Amino acid sequence: MADAGLADIFLPYNILGRAKLERLLALHRRVILSVTADSLETIEGLAATFTDAGHRLSVLVECDTGMGRCGVQTANEAVALARQIDRAGGLAFGGLMTYPAAGRAAEAEAWLAGAKQTLAASGLACERISSGGTPDIWRSSKASVVTEYRPGTYIYLDRYQVAKGVGSLDDCALTVLSTVVSHPTATRAILDAGSKALSSDTLGLADFGELLGISGARVTGLSEEHGTVTLSGDSKLRIGDRVRVVPDHCCVVTNLFDEVNLIDGDTVLETLPVAARGRTG
Repeated sequence: MADAGLADIFLPYNILGRAKLERLLALHRRVILSVTADSLETIEGLAATFTDAGHRLSVLVECDTGMGRCGVQTANEAVALARQIDRAGGLAFGGLMTYPAAGRAAEAEAWLAGAKQTLAASGLACERISSGGTPDIWRSSKASVVTEYRPGTYIYLDRYQVAKGVGSLDDCALTVLSTVVSHPTATRAILDAGSKALSSDTLGLADFGELLGISGARVTGLSEEHGTVTLSGDSKLRIGDRVRVVPDHCCVVTNLFDEVNLIDGDTVLETLPVAARGRTG
């Protein structure tokens, strides 16, 4: 992202380990940077690496507002970590961050509002409160204590977002182009897109994808190289047909491909590399 010209980058993640901290420091010298922490161990690593009081690293405290993943559990824990950040010469307390559970935006709002008040009572200003989650961003209140949102899936949308009422299948920009390679029965067809193309992450949905423009055609089973399509009603396919599959979860599907084709109808306008593919270390 820095190489592409983005000058203000937020990494909402606990960065640990000498190699990663050194990479973070190098990035900090190039762009405006901020990160999160939810433990003293993370803060100690950051404080030992970032020592320049004239160029501090902004660190937000991550809060668990109902997701049950990372994050401090109480407002008092947030205050304790904020103080530790504030004491470190090369760090600056940047505010609060959360990734709320889908459908529980009100619960997250109340948690964050309470934490902000607790921070203020402790003499700590909290000007930035960062939240995320595509399903609930359009349902947030204008009076929210949140100052910024980090929606990710919205750039493509997927079947999970459709199930959450965000849009329709026609709003989903990412599809996987696949070919029908077998049609053993009238109601079962096989695609050349299995778990290596569609991922096995359903986000709780009953199946693995849906064929765009073919009513009632759903990907109901996956092996590594094959996708099983169950047909219903008058839906028909032929061996050799090329179909577009709307995946359940676009984020993990994107990471399975080296390139993405930008299309207008059937015309490929541009082919771009998936530059972040495999960047997990």
